[in-house]
Amino acid sequence: MAGAARAGALTWAVPYERIEMKWNRLASQAKKVVDSRGGTDGLERDAEKLRDIATGQGTAKDKAQRAADHLKQSPSKPGADRSSPDQPGR
Repeated sequence: MAGAARAGALTWAVPYERIEMKWNRLASQAKKVVDSRGGTDGLERDAEKLRDIATGQGTAKDKAQRAADHLKQSPSKPGADRSSPDQPGR
C-alpha cells in the first residue's frame, strides 16, 4: 500500500494559502522587531553586547539577567553605552 497513510502518521489538512499567510505574518512581525531594535545595525550591536556578556565574568544566572536587562532597554544610537550604572561596561 504505497499510497496509504501509516497508522499514527500526522496529516496536514491546512490549506496552502493559510500556511503562506502565517509565514507572511511571521515575516512581518520579524521585520517589526528588527526595525524596533534599530535595523540590522542595531541587531549587530545587540549581538556584540550579548556576546560580551556571555563571555564575561559571572555566573550563568548573572549573565542571563544582564542580557535580559540589556534587551529590555530601548535601542540606542551607535556608540552609546546602554550598560547599567551598577554594571559598567558589562
